[in-house]
Amino acid sequence: MTARPPHPATITVPIRSAVTAILLAACAAGCDRDPETRYGTLRGDSLNGVSAFAQMLRDSGRTTSTRRALGERMVGRHDVAIVFGTGSAAPPADARDLLDRFLDRPGGQTVVFVIRDSDAAIDYWLAVVATQGLTPDKATAAHRKLAEAQDELASRAGASFPAGTRTLGYGLSARKKPVTAPGEVRLADSTAAPLSARWPRARRLEPPAGARPLWTQDGEPLLVERRGAAVHAIADDVFEPAAEEEGATDDEAQAEHAAESDEEPHGAATAGASPAGCDRTLILASAAPLLNGGLVDRGNRRLARELIALLPEGCRVVVVGSEQVRDNDAESDRQPSMWRLLMVPPNPWIAAQALLAMILFCWWKAPIFGRPRRETAGRPEDFGHHVAALAALLRRSQDDDFAQRRLEAWHRPGERTEAKPPGGANGA
Repeated sequence: MTARPPHPATITVPIRSAVTAILLAACAAGCDRDPETRYGTLRGDSLNGVSAFAQMLRDSGRTTSTRRALGERMVGRHDVAIVFGTGSAAPPADARDLLDRFLDRPGGQTVVFVIRDSDAAIDYWLAVVATQGLTPDKATAAHRKLAEAQDELASRAGASFPAGTRTLGYGLSARKKPVTAPGEVRLADSTAAPLSARWPRARRLEPPAGARPLWTQDGEPLLVERRGAAVHAIADDVFEPAAEEEGATDDEAQAEHAAESDEEPHGAATAGASPAGCDRTLILASAAPLLNGGLVDRGNRRLARELIALLPEGCRVVVVGSEQVRDNDAESDRQPSMWRLLMVPPNPWIAAQALLAMILFCWWKAPIFGRPRRETAGRPEDFGHHVAALAALLRRSQDDDFAQRRLEAWHRPGERTEAKPPGGANGA
């Protein structure tokens, strides 16, 4: 008996093993990775993102939308704008102009500006470094990631300035030693006990004159409110650097700034007040209680709820990410699309793995594409390998006798070709 040649599409065991290994590697690529740490992201599970806080706003009954950057279309569409700054520096001039136009709209408008003074990724890697039993490789990698997170915060937030000098920011002054331990946060106009929250701070908030502290810790303001003042008016008052003696201590700097604030007339701080006087600007000293990583702390979750409670019931809120430069409005407010869906993690990994699987499938089937069919060695009229096709043809002939004779002939291999078609020799 002649051996049958291998089919062109047959895959050998080594090739099948290689394909399996590639698929497993592709699937495993999206499983073991470091946590996402991008700051101010509005979607996903980044430690420094604010997606959980945005969901808390929605759960409170407030209509909430998100934007990656400030845009003109947010003016007149929302009552509250919560803006996450990229660092301790003042917002760009065009951003302040836009926020002023936002406050100038009729009705009570609110701008909440959140300063970047801490990083949830640093807390995460500090906890990893302190973990007992790490292998040398993992310990080295954790220390490297911690250093990268600290350097990134220093470059973005301007944390590398001499202690005791005031930086050009929302009245932020440096500390000689950052606050890392949990502290007691007191809420203004509240008789409840102080909240214990983990709120790391590298700088002290020096509020503008006329601002009312809403949250304090050991007499130091953490959240302040200023009513009826445009953002530019606050910026001119707060962002102007103050001359201080080099090497001054934290206490001396705080006392000097408090004395300067007492000497300034209260009315001068509200030069940009709106006629209605109901607009307000809130300044939060750090995003720590609002970040995804910070909300792990119970006290920070309570502070986030307290901040939401300061916003009007049923208001329309827009949360603006850390991209301060205004991009194209059409780009920011474009309608949802499949491409935008694919950009939401972990969809990029899923799409990449699905594409790889399709490429491997096509490669697997490539031998049968674009090649002529192999001619069978048997006689064309031998329908032994095409029983289903023969049955369909016989059903269409509607000749039961011929079908019966054809079936009997098929069972007799020596007589398979002797049967005549329906109608005899001249049948069509």
